[in-house]
Amino acid sequence: MNTRPVVLAIDDEPQNLFMLKAALEDCNFDLITAGSGKEGIEVLCERECAAILLDVHMPDMDGFETALWVRARGIHTPIIFITAIKQGQSYAMRGYEAGAVDFLFKPLNLNILRAKISVLVELFQRKREVEIKAVRNVESAERRYRDLVEGIPNGIVWTSIADNGVFNFVSSSAQKISGYPARDWSARRYFLIMISHPDDVETVGTAIGSLLAGAGHVDFEHRVIRADGTEMWMHTTIRTGEHRGDLEHRGLSFDITSLKKTEQSLRETIVIRDEFISIASHELKTPLTPLQLQIEGFQRLAKRGELHRMPPETVNRMLGVSAAQVDLLNRRVNQLLEISSIKAGKVTIEAREVDLAALVRKAVDLFEANPTIKREDWKLNLAEEVKGHVDPDRIEQVLVNLIDNAIKYGLGKPIEITLRENAGHAEVTVVDRGIGIPAEDQQRIFKRFERAVSPSNYSGMGLGLFISRQIADLHEGIISVESRPNEGSAFKLSLPLDLENVAGVQR
Repeated sequence: MNTRPVVLAIDDEPQNLFMLKAALEDCNFDLITAGSGKEGIEVLCERECAAILLDVHMPDMDGFETALWVRARGIHTPIIFITAIKQGQSYAMRGYEAGAVDFLFKPLNLNILRAKISVLVELFQRKREVEIKAVRNVESAERRYRDLVEGIPNGIVWTSIADNGVFNFVSSSAQKISGYPARDWSARRYFLIMISHPDDVETVGTAIGSLLAGAGHVDFEHRVIRADGTEMWMHTTIRTGEHRGDLEHRGLSFDITSLKKTEQSLRETIVIRDEFISIASHELKTPLTPLQLQIEGFQRLAKRGELHRMPPETVNRMLGVSAAQVDLLNRRVNQLLEISSIKAGKVTIEAREVDLAALVRKAVDLFEANPTIKREDWKLNLAEEVKGHVDPDRIEQVLVNLIDNAIKYGLGKPIEITLRENAGHAEVTVVDRGIGIPAEDQQRIFKRFERAVSPSNYSGMGLGLFISRQIADLHEGIISVESRPNEGSAFKLSLPLDLENVAGVQR
């Protein structure tokens, strides 16, 4: 914009060129000169001029011929012919056909010369300003486009030549997302197919085939193998467009791996929910059925007036069964309530000094009437004087869950419970000789609603161990399992004896 415009004067007479320079030296443009048509054409091929002052009568190549050569080279600079001879209309037409915009006759009127050249120079400057502004607008648009493209953090913007599948543009995010640098994308044909998961190559190939067959755009999901060998999901949209006369495919490939993981997690959650509802319905109905039968039996006897005739031991037995079913139902409901409290973060523990051996015996006594295991099959190895600051109700809940599982899966075989003190921790181990747990299930069973066996064979909602681990965590303790299929299981609860520094403990 700060470069002065240039006017070219072509004349074979040096004195004429000298006169033009003197006449135009104080104008707002620079005048350069050429002594022949050929020399003038060479100047025009090297630099842009605002106007040309061209003498008509020159040897070898006259003004008309020079003008025709200028136009033949695609140069459209305005030409003012200068001549000393006034000719007729045909002469003027010849000049205009050669590209002239005006004629000046010698002797020159310098004021008219300066005015006409100034108009052409001004038009040239305005044209150049428009062109520069247009270029800047294009550059600005390109910068905005690049900023937009590079501002997509989890998407790759790309274009490829439709005829051969060669990528001619890939955004810089390609390397961050896929691990492959842009040069890899542009070095191979149909690179997107090459890096697709083997099971999805057909999907990508079919989509590109549809574009080649005339489809305007395609939209699909597929997996890609990153440069490091890991797998990711992408959602790709491709449209067909035209660039410089050639068809190209314009694509946007988004990384949707996290979305797919969330989607899979939701599916699994729905399956778990449906399974839990089924199990919970069964588990809550199980104690209700015998309880209802007992109540109906009492109602029939009372209606006939025969209730007083029942032997006391029969009444006590029936009431005992009913109480056991009520207790079981109460435990199932409490487990569901515990899950809600744990999820809401509302569970706390109230620690006080407790005789842990007495706590274990109390938990065992709750199963005294259980017909699955005999009294002589209990083996208790309890160290005395093991006292610690724990929440007795919560720890009893854990012990009951562990013992209940040992009875349920222990096949009626002896159950061994050990209590010992070890390095400032109390360790309670519950061992059964039952069905055992496969190694791949030993961590999963501590998750919510998870079970290592079919609910059709063993009752339970898959909550006991989950709740037990949460309680152990609140005590900054650990609950673990060692087991082999068909050899039994050993669940170990390890608790610090002093909870003075444990967060969330109420005293």
